[in-house]
Amino acid sequence: MPKETDPIRAALKEYIVRDFPGAIANPRILAYFKSAGASYVVSDETPWCAAFCNYILAECGLPQSGGLTAQSFKDLGLKTDTPQLGDIVILGAPPFPCPWGHVGFFIARDANMVYILGGNQNSEVCIAGFPISKVFQYRTLTVQA
Repeated sequence: MPKETDPIRAALKEYIVRDFPGAIANPRILAYFKSAGASYVVSDETPWCAAFCNYILAECGLPQSGGLTAQSFKDLGLKTDTPQLGDIVILGAPPFPCPWGHVGFFIARDANMVYILGGNQNSEVCIAGFPISKVFQYRTLTVQA
């Protein structure tokens, strides 16, 4: 039975978990990788936004992407143009693999920015803004009426 069913509430419980500088890895971040099936990752210097999202989805009993990249979320759930709180935001432009990518949970957007709750944002779990021009897709795991 999942401990939490809302990805935002589950992610907020991880707020300000951050990677450690240097050779010692934060065991909490390594737990994100382990939950995503990547227990071979032993460094929190490995990009961990996708591992974090998969961990949160697993905690909520929701389907996961099965991968450790932003790209791995592009077929999860349904594409939406009207994201709601907790939907998945994929940043980066195709063709994948792009030079960079990022994934997190939708909080809000305005004319210029999308605000995402995610991991590995400034090396921690937090809410951060990204240019809306960087959005590749919004994905929802809920049925929209």
